[in-house]
Amino acid sequence: MDFNLKSDFKSWKDIRDGIILPQRPTLQLCELIGIIAGDGSIASDAEETKDYRIQIYANAFDEFAYFMHTKSLVKQLFNLNMKDFLSKSDNTIYLLKRSKAVFYFLKNIGYEKIDSLIKVLSWIWETPLFVASFVRGLFDTDGCLALKNRSGKFYPVISIGLKDGGLLKLVKIWLESNRIPCVFCREQVFDERTNKIYIKFRLEVNGYRSANEFLQLVGTCNIKNIKKMGPVRFEFVKPQWLSHDHTISDIKSSVVCSP
Repeated sequence: MDFNLKSDFKSWKDIRDGIILPQRPTLQLCELIGIIAGDGSIASDAEETKDYRIQIYANAFDEFAYFMHTKSLVKQLFNLNMKDFLSKSDNTIYLLKRSKAVFYFLKNIGYEKIDSLIKVLSWIWETPLFVASFVRGLFDTDGCLALKNRSGKFYPVISIGLKDGGLLKLVKIWLESNRIPCVFCREQVFDERTNKIYIKFRLEVNGYRSANEFLQLVGTCNIKNIKKMGPVRFEFVKPQWLSHDHTISDIKSSVVCSP
């Protein structure tokens, strides 16, 4: 499958900066789309200022390494150097780039995020490895790996929280099709920044066996997830697909967590 890209995507600034656009789907592109779906945004004020923005956010305290991974991913895909900024008021770091080419590329291949509702590209769901890469980007930004204490015994919990319940239900169906049981729930969350309560949806994978199966299938690039395992023995071998594109037979990963 090749993307049918229009020739007028690039502005003169894009041409000056040497921006390239992927010609076909890759695992890295699917991961980046998951990252943007989780903690990113694309926006345009084209009618007034011809301003096209791509932004990706992270926590400055414990996600700097992942922040740099994301910056490198954008560079690999688009030959694009995103500028990074620090917001001291809420301890947030974010990447920002103004690019007509990248904005319309994402729109053209089917990606949209409007009022926290995410339209995921149909071609991603047609290929298992594309789904795994997309879910990894989503998990590494809007998910977490933690421990819960039940009667003195710790067990791992993988969770992803979004305002888009429809997308989480699709992820749930995909995980269950891979024999990974999970729980979908609706919750009310208080936002201290806006002083408002909003509805959020959460997907949880509980227990050692299910957590291992999730991580073997999806993987993680966010070191924060590994550090949170605390007293639990956790071994992670980086899946090969995080560095290069491979065929299905090439993909191998190994994640083990046990008491």
